[in-house]
Amino acid sequence: MKQLAPLLLLALCPLLPCLGAAEDEALFLRLSDGTVVALPLEYVLDYTYSGGLFTARLTDGQDWELSQVQELQRDLPDDVPSFAAFQFRAEDNSQVFEDAECPDPSGDTLSLEVGGIGKWLTASFSFTLGGTEARVDSVLQRSGKTRQSFARPVTYTLGNPSWLRLSLVSSEDGTVSRVLEPYSRKQTVSVRFLCDHPTTPYGVPRIDITLDDPSPWSSDNWIGMHGKTYYESALLKIDGAGVFPDLPETPVQVKGRGNTSWTSSWESKNPYHLKFGSKKSPLGMKEGKHWVLVANKQTGSLTSNAMGQKVANLLGVAYANHIVPVELYVNQSYRGAYDLTESIGLRSNSVDLEDETNAAVLELDVYTDEPIYSDNAYSLPAKIHSPDLTDDGVQLTAEAIIEDFNEMVRLVASGTDAYLRRVDADYLARYLLTCEYIVNSELAHPKSEYLFTENVNDSLVVGAKDETPWVFGPLWDCDYDFGYGASKQYFTANQSLNFYSVGSTSSQSKHFLHALRYNSTTVDSLYYCLMTQFYEGGGLDELLDYCDEYYAFASSAFEHNKENDTSNRDSTDYALQKEQAKQWFRKRAEAILGFITPYDTEPSDEDTDTGLTSVHAIASQPQRRQPLEDTYYDLSGRPVAKPTQRGVYIKGGRKVLIR
Repeated sequence: MKQLAPLLLLALCPLLPCLGAAEDEALFLRLSDGTVVALPLEYVLDYTYSGGLFTARLTDGQDWELSQVQELQRDLPDDVPSFAAFQFRAEDNSQVFEDAECPDPSGDTLSLEVGGIGKWLTASFSFTLGGTEARVDSVLQRSGKTRQSFARPVTYTLGNPSWLRLSLVSSEDGTVSRVLEPYSRKQTVSVRFLCDHPTTPYGVPRIDITLDDPSPWSSDNWIGMHGKTYYESALLKIDGAGVFPDLPETPVQVKGRGNTSWTSSWESKNPYHLKFGSKKSPLGMKEGKHWVLVANKQTGSLTSNAMGQKVANLLGVAYANHIVPVELYVNQSYRGAYDLTESIGLRSNSVDLEDETNAAVLELDVYTDEPIYSDNAYSLPAKIHSPDLTDDGVQLTAEAIIEDFNEMVRLVASGTDAYLRRVDADYLARYLLTCEYIVNSELAHPKSEYLFTENVNDSLVVGAKDETPWVFGPLWDCDYDFGYGASKQYFTANQSLNFYSVGSTSSQSKHFLHALRYNSTTVDSLYYCLMTQFYEGGGLDELLDYCDEYYAFASSAFEHNKENDTSNRDSTDYALQKEQAKQWFRKRAEAILGFITPYDTEPSDEDTDTGLTSVHAIASQPQRRQPLEDTYYDLSGRPVAKPTQRGVYIKGGRKVLIR
């Protein structure tokens, strides 16, 4: 009889995708080096075990012998590779606000309940045995990284190099081979999504606001007879619909907010700013004092902010907001369908920095309700959104903040990529791609365009090598996107629109954005990589599923909103709009991939299981598929043959003049 030593067994057995099944009845042989070999009983005619030597007569008619066997058992050993912990963490899942953890991760079926909207999730897990790997449909799973749909049960196959299984494999000529394969444990994860089982009459959370002084309000008017001037005192209560946590009756300050969304029929369905006395976590979101009720006032806009912010989250825009559809009641009177979201600023639930001492948030916006600074190369109207310079203890001055911003803008206007000294290229690419994808028409004015820096004084005092960059984001206000700015209808914009192209009549803001977008090959390569990852790596699929899931969750509230008598009734067919949105998103992604500059990139180690390239891996040394020095681009970023007409072109990342 031929003996196969344990070391040789291991040498023949690389860790492959699952070929065995933990549920098989088997003999489990534990060797002196810790290796466990499973021998299925279906192959065993008889066996003997004595003094560390195991011998079995198998169904192929031959004996099989194994030495150095320390233990033999029929039951599945306790240390079989399995999950030691399995959860969906809020920090890894943008629409999940509370961690969901499986109480018993060792069973064949793992059951979890998840609150939130959307069924694509990123799982975090650990194993009972070091060196274990998990795969789903042969794809290696990475804890806290791999994202996929859990709309249906997902089966994980766990394998470990120290656990093996003997199989008898028949070939076409009738011969039987003995093959040692990785022993695998199958565990299936089944998720109950609470959004499929809401408990409120119209499916979404309900917010009740009860004014302390009802005199400035009536059934024909809104909160805010005093407009945006000062806060009204009130009590606020939230029923989370069984999907999100409830919030018991809590004191809150309420006032109007917004620009056109407030001034157009101020007594109508208007947006509001909520300010709590201490940090609260409405609906389980990250705690903060300041929150916004978005009215989605325009006809057809009830999904616009949700879709825009979903794209921002998928593409990793800095401090992207979260959207939860709600119904608003004031003094027990129904006021319509709203969104609850974070209020942008230097806040724990928005731009949350470790040290805000020298940090600033700017808003580029043409509205003159706040002081505007515009002495920069593009005459951009800049407002200091944070900090509040009137607060005691604020060390920064308006002059210092604007000086730092203007220096960044001057570098952008230089026509080179020198602005990367003052701008975070990674977040810039994410922000610009999001705005291009959703056709954010507000940027051309500009309106509602936010950026921040963590330390103004670094740039002004320390010197160039220590400059703290400006970060573009968060994204705000998507109700004029997707084509609405041009046609007053959503998901109608030309899918092939090159959003950052400029012409002779383009605004200064458009020229500023064009320079940010095209004057750096680093930004250009990041742009290509992000869009490729989004399209090929599951981002688009998740977005299309989200269109279905968001509509399914909020559709009853959309219908109820038609009964809102305080504004023009929104009679949009949102089921039809949802299908139009899915088609538009797919065609828009394909169009952008068709006209952006492609790059050759090498996959990073962390992306070998997906075949995709890390965004950060290509930032330092991007390479175009065509040699850069041989390629000209027009000012819209389109490649052209060597130009013969006079004009300004881009070559090698620099502007050149052809005379």
